[in-house]
Amino acid sequence: MRGQVSIFALSVLAGIAASTASARTITVETDGSGEFTSIQEAILESSSGDIVEVGPGVYYEALTFWGRRIVLRSTDGPEKTIIDGSNETDSIIQLWLNEPRTLRIVGFTLRAGRGTPIEEPLSSEGGRLGGAVLCNPGSATFENIWFEGNTANTGGAVYCGSSGSPLFLDCVFRDNFAGLGGAAATRFARPVFDHCRFLANESVKGGAMYDHEGAIVCRDSVFDGNFATTGGAVYVQFGVGQGRFERVYFTNNQAPEGAAVYVTDSIVDLDACVVAENAFPFDGYFPAQVHYRAADGMLSHNVFFSSPERSDVPPTFCEQGPGPDTTCNLYWPSLPSDGCGVASNSALANPRFCAPGRGDFGLRPDSPCLPENDPSGCGGFGPETEPSCPLPAVDIRGLGGSLDVQTLQDKMIERPPAGAH
Repeated sequence: MRGQVSIFALSVLAGIAASTASARTITVETDGSGEFTSIQEAILESSSGDIVEVGPGVYYEALTFWGRRIVLRSTDGPEKTIIDGSNETDSIIQLWLNEPRTLRIVGFTLRAGRGTPIEEPLSSEGGRLGGAVLCNPGSATFENIWFEGNTANTGGAVYCGSSGSPLFLDCVFRDNFAGLGGAAATRFARPVFDHCRFLANESVKGGAMYDHEGAIVCRDSVFDGNFATTGGAVYVQFGVGQGRFERVYFTNNQAPEGAAVYVTDSIVDLDACVVAENAFPFDGYFPAQVHYRAADGMLSHNVFFSSPERSDVPPTFCEQGPGPDTTCNLYWPSLPSDGCGVASNSALANPRFCAPGRGDFGLRPDSPCLPENDPSGCGGFGPETEPSCPLPAVDIRGLGGSLDVQTLQDKMIERPPAGAH
């Protein structure tokens, strides 16, 4: 038996070596100077292990890989290499055969995709899935991809289904639109988003991200300026796994319910995140920045912040259950008062961001979020461990002295309104 296993292992290694030895680079150029002018034709010519290298230009086509494990990469990056789906009837990139993460797609802008028509993508909802990318299933790696101006019924830029686990690394999702998940939507999937930015996406549920019966992992990313009726940045429901957001900035997102994050019947953790300035700027609406409904999870080492003009916006709201466990969170200007627990090691303190009114949520040297300044002994709050806006003294010419900018900014920071806790 051992001999048979060894022979099998050697045959596999021999196959890998042969594949590596025979790997080639296939070139695509719009001006005809490469081997192909069509990316799809180059993919069909390729074999697993090959590299398809694409020159700058705008390519009007849709791509299918049929299980190939190749590297598709641009030579000049997403600024100059664009795949446009405006002439296509399906998603720009379609993965149907559970392609693994060894299929790598690197350095493109995917724009104007309209999704693939599929009946009943999420129970009773029909329409188009994945404006730019459909993974159903598929687990490819998308690196340095800009998703811009894509639309669909579900998953404006990306739809992940059927237990796929794609990796999105250093990607930007901007100005995408959908009924569910302005930038991305998942069902029964476990995608990972690492160092991504979600900017100005819109949806009914989940301005940037919608998760249905899945388990999203998101790390070191930014959700800014997204809009929805529920879950300004993220909407999670009926999760079958444990979703997790680590070192993520949720800023300036808007929704009447769950201005940043809305979680229902799911388990979702937020760890070392900044949740700041999320609201719904209309009279009579004071949605919590994070809303848990019959949901669970853990809130730990986060920073919840609202400026004085948004002091009526609660940091968290929990209903139909005790909500998530909490430990080591910093709040300003007030503590939660609606259903969500507050751990004894929580802190009520101004986080001293560099310039939150200008969207700079870096930390000043005197910030209580820094480990050395933490008043609660938690080891710091939020994703940053170093100050990013040192404040040197500035010479005041003609006044015979200097002005300490840090002291001046201390005086300019507005304190919480009377009666705030």
